[in-house]
This record gives sequence, C-alpha cells and structure tokens, in this order.
Amino acid sequence: MERIVITHKHHINENSYKRVIDRITAIKDDGGKHWVWNGGCNNFGHPEAKVVTEDGSSVVAYVHRLVWIYEHGSIEPRDKLVRTCDMNKCVKPAHFKLVKPKNRTASSKRNDADNSELKERIQYLESRIVKLKAKLKDKKKELQEEKDKRIPDDE
Repeated sequence: MERIVITHKHHINENSYKRVIDRITAIKDDGGKHWVWNGGCNNFGHPEAKVVTEDGSSVVAYVHRLVWIYEHGSIEPRDKLVRTCDMNKCVKPAHFKLVKPKNRTASSKRNDADNSELKERIQYLESRIVKLKAKLKDKKKELQEEKDKRIPDDE
C-alpha cells in the first residue's frame, strides 16, 4: 500500500489506517446522506482518530483527511479540506472541497530565508533528539546491568 501523508512528516501505519477506513466503511453502508463519525472529536466537534505512524509513535489525525486520501489520493500538507455541509461529524468526501494555499505573496517569499533557517534548525534538533534517545537507551541498559550484578543469586 502507498504511504499515506497526513502531515509533512507523519506516515500512517497500514494497520492503523485500515482500522479507521473499516469504521468509515460501516458508516458508508448506512446509506445516509452524511457519513456521521461516531468516534472521538476535538473540542470543536471535528472527528479525530488516534493512529500509529510507521515509526511507532501515535498521532491524532482528522478523519475527513484520512477518508479524502482513501477516496482521492494524497493531499499536500498545506492543502485544506473545507466542509460544504453543516454537520461537523460528517466525513463524507463529497461534502468537502480541496482548497490549495493562496498564491504566494511577496512577504511569504521574503520569509523563505527565515523558513529555511528554521527548517535547518528543526532538522538539527530532530537529529539531536535521536542521538539523545539512543544515549538514554544505552544508559538504561547499563543501569539495568549494574542492578542485575548487585542482586545476589539465590543459588
């Protein structure tokens, strides 16, 4: 199965994605005008589902984006899906319109340099986090080994 891009960096684990789509299929089979999500929602009443990324971390994704991707293919991270019906819990793709970001303004072009610096900083910090997690894992292992040495054998 193709990798499903939900945001600029999260790719959904296939089994996790399938569970959400299976729930949608059950809603579709209802035959109603709307596909009403009966799962979790955010504070604004918009359907959300906890999904697992390919790296094993959990993220919360908007269900209407997952369904749109299932029906129409991937979405660019900056694209918006605008609801065309008045029911917050509806996730039917026909009730959404894909809206591309507006044309870039001079100020957004001017900010590209700032954005590239930010991206570099983020990449550095993400690589640093990976290294620190590895160090932490090694330290935990080392401490466990020391603990195991201190516990006398019952034999």
